[in-house]
Amino acid sequence: MQGIVGQEGATDFLRRAIATDRLAHAYIFAGPPGVGKMTTARAFARALLCERADGEPCGECRACAKVDHETHPDLYVIGPQGRGRMIPVAVFRDPDTGEGLLHDLSLTPVESARKVALIDQAHAMTTATANCLLKTLEEPPPGALLILVTPRPDDLLETIRSRCHRVRFNALRPGILEEQLLRRGVEPGQARFLSLSSGGSLGRAIMMAEQEGLADLRRRVLELVLALSGRNICSSSARFVELVKQHAPELASGQPGMTAQSAARDTAEWLLDLVALFYRDVAVRQLGVEAELLSNTDVLEQIDRETRLSDTDIRTILDTIETAKERLRSNVTLDVAILECVSQIAEARARPAASSTGTSRSAR
Repeated sequence: MQGIVGQEGATDFLRRAIATDRLAHAYIFAGPPGVGKMTTARAFARALLCERADGEPCGECRACAKVDHETHPDLYVIGPQGRGRMIPVAVFRDPDTGEGLLHDLSLTPVESARKVALIDQAHAMTTATANCLLKTLEEPPPGALLILVTPRPDDLLETIRSRCHRVRFNALRPGILEEQLLRRGVEPGQARFLSLSSGGSLGRAIMMAEQEGLADLRRRVLELVLALSGRNICSSSARFVELVKQHAPELASGQPGMTAQSAARDTAEWLLDLVALFYRDVAVRQLGVEAELLSNTDVLEQIDRETRLSDTDIRTILDTIETAKERLRSNVTLDVAILECVSQIAEARARPAASSTGTSRSAR
């Protein structure tokens, strides 16, 4: 599992499990999108099926090559299908023939000591699919190992979660993201900005780097926020939601299995993160930090203008953004969550600094 960055806790745990032969029959790889869950799942499968079988895949044997090309007869990789981007029950067990993944897992391995199934975007299972899987988890076939990969483990049935060992994947640190982006040829200034604004997701950072309109989108979002007042809250909220819906399809196209609702939620969180990053720059600029150390160096004039806000108001804005993201994850509708967020940001920006309990410091 060499080459997987920023997930040492997960990879070390999996190496020990192989080395000590203390493998669970099912795992849930859970963590934010784009942090290496599926990459690790493939590497884990490669290690389990490798002909050398010493805990680390050799990358040279026939088994490793077959895993890489998804042609190994003892490896199964499934994910959402069709326009609805769900995992139908027929993938697990055809109601007419009884064939499917669960039948295949019950058979004797063909070339290895075990069979391995990777279920990408496992939260996309239908209720019937999840119940079908549950029966297998209750009586797992000997030699079968399942890995459920998902950024939304709480969407899985509790009875499924309780029968799987959860392996947690963390958001990646900005330094790791910046290094990975630089290796991919991203310009240094953009790599730094993306490493701080991608929510710890390498997948999202790479997707953002490939979007030519990123700078314009950020400009439009900041212009919207900086023009907020008590008179334009509803129209500004509607414009923000419109931006989300315009760019959500781009996010969904880069992440198989993502529904339109999930894409809109994740896009809204990303745009809110851009606003939060801007106001963090305002906060540190108030302390006299030099411009070149900021994340948004190209909008220094706007940052300095916002240093008129008090510490309390900046903290209110940042807390409001975090609350909006939490509400989105709790399935509050996009329109309601954004309207509340925009309203509270407008209120914080409108308060005179002198009337606030906090203090305001001008940037030096």
